[in-house]
Amino acid sequence: DFGSFYMILDVVNNHIIEIAEDSQYLFLTPNVSFHNTSTGILAGTGVFDITSPFLNEGTVSPGGDAIGELRFINTFNLNGGVLEIDIESPTAFDTIVVTGSPDMEGSILLDVSYFPEDFNMSTILTSQFSITNCTFPSQIKYDIDDASFFVYEVVCNENALILDLVEIYFIGVDAYNDLNYSITPNPINQEALITLNISQVNAPQLVIYSMAGKKVKTVLLDSNTTIFKRDSLADGVYFVQLVSEGKVISTEKIIL
Repeated sequence: DFGSFYMILDVVNNHIIEIAEDSQYLFLTPNVSFHNTSTGILAGTGVFDITSPFLNEGTVSPGGDAIGELRFINTFNLNGGVLEIDIESPTAFDTIVVTGSPDMEGSILLDVSYFPEDFNMSTILTSQFSITNCTFPSQIKYDIDDASFFVYEVVCNENALILDLVEIYFIGVDAYNDLNYSITPNPINQEALITLNISQVNAPQLVIYSMAGKKVKTVLLDSNTTIFKRDSLADGVYFVQLVSEGKVISTEKIIL
């Protein structure tokens, strides 16, 4: 760990700069530059205060080896780098706080150490001012083991980067790919197309629940394509379970 440092020379980081809590890394000189290379890691629970030219092709890891909050004042760029985020529970996960306007393009590497029983959203970055660029893959698949995985949707809004857990699968990725299962579009206006390779499952059906856990609709799937009609279902968020012979294969979230 470093304490508080005011940098007056060019810095090229190929390793780890870890800032301890209540410590600062000050890079405020306009005629020098700070380059976090593709092998470099910025970590910890302290503060990076950067107004010097900043190129960040490496990894940003809040908390380091533990859950934590890492702060950036003024400049926060991600130039093809990686946000490394640990999630221990729906309320315990790494966060980045930016006092500035983030400019981000890269990827997100997750380490999730619990199995979710419900859908939740994790706000992994907040900014005081508007995010100028937020370019990440739209979804992240995270494998728990060979028999289950879940899907986060990556959501960028004006002042936050959010991971929205939208699907939970109780099968392996290879088996999921064989299913060719999808519900489109989502959000749904009046109807949606359900695709499913029914040769891979027995007696499949969709069971739809309200946010309160009440079963509101069941759709039998007897062909590879089925039209889902919302009928009298009110606007809102619902949970949809794909069920085969009483076994839940997947759970996901739809919006009407």
